[in-house]
Amino acid sequence: MVGYRQTTQPFPFTCRNQTMSDTSSSSLSDLPDGFKIVHDRKFHNSNKYMLPNDEREVSRLDLQHYIMRHLVHGNFNAPVEEDLERGINVLDMGCGSGRWVLDMAVDYPNSTFTGIDMAEVFPVDPDDIPPNARFMIANTLKGLPFPDETFDYVFQRFMVLSFTPQDWKFAVNEIVRLTKPGGWVELFELACTTERPPVDITVWQGFMTVCAAKGIDHTEVWRLKSHLMAHNFNNVELDYISCPLGWSGRVGEMHVNNLHLAYLAMGPVVAPVLGIDQDEWSTIVQRRMDGFKERKSWQKAPYVYGKKPV
Repeated sequence: MVGYRQTTQPFPFTCRNQTMSDTSSSSLSDLPDGFKIVHDRKFHNSNKYMLPNDEREVSRLDLQHYIMRHLVHGNFNAPVEEDLERGINVLDMGCGSGRWVLDMAVDYPNSTFTGIDMAEVFPVDPDDIPPNARFMIANTLKGLPFPDETFDYVFQRFMVLSFTPQDWKFAVNEIVRLTKPGGWVELFELACTTERPPVDITVWQGFMTVCAAKGIDHTEVWRLKSHLMAHNFNNVELDYISCPLGWSGRVGEMHVNNLHLAYLAMGPVVAPVLGIDQDEWSTIVQRRMDGFKERKSWQKAPYVYGKKPV
């Protein structure tokens, strides 16, 4: 497509050993409003979200996207293929690095795609964005700057660490408001719990303590269906995909790397709760990753989709 260069190829890197600082080349005055630096990682100044918003996190989000694309055998589950081919208006709420929007915009040139996120970690150079895609800074919990019934398909993914139970209700209300009658909504999450978990639960205990302090209930991922049913959606389907951790070939190795990076990124927030320093945190995180491989652990990634009543 003229004017668009695809800058990231699938599976472009091995992430386990990412250690370079990405804040050294920019002064504090260069950082966006609301950002803070903790232990050399940039975090959004939010009371809830415990992961950073910096270049290393953007790379991890891209990796996570490619893992899910492989496991799902595509980028979505809702029955919207024909609609996308024909041409519809699509919103990605909480788009992060923007990789889902970029993929979809290339795959479905007749449709238009909007990605919103509260942090500008998505592409901003027009040369990096297809002509049928755009990105905006917006906070779902403050209401989004679109008229009612704007979008034919609204997609939201991996917001479990962003929303309290009350936030979920507000966010779903906003999703429903923005969806056209007869349009589709898809919510896609990654469960925080692990099937066949390691014996050592130190990392999990620290994570749960921080979640409780921030009002985050990780079990909300299993109430996705009820959120849509509360709005009388039709054709609601709930299922999950299985994500191996450190086994079952390359995708399992990639996913355990993804989780390893996520846990390390949480260190500045979680380690103080456990009364340990970052080196100790790194050690117990590595022990948990080894445990995943030994136990053949895996995670569930639940998703739900449904059609808004006409």
